[in-house]
Amino acid sequence: MAYRILIVDDEAALQNMVREILAQAGYETVSALTCTQALD
Repeated sequence: MAYRILIVDDEAALQNMVREILAQAGYETVSALTCTQALD
């Protein structure tokens, strides 16, 4: 079972970099550009 991590950042490039690093480490990620999107 992979852990799921929520990434919230308004810079898509940084979000993509963090997503790739976490994916390589075996984590599942969900992304949001704003705190409002993260809470939905």
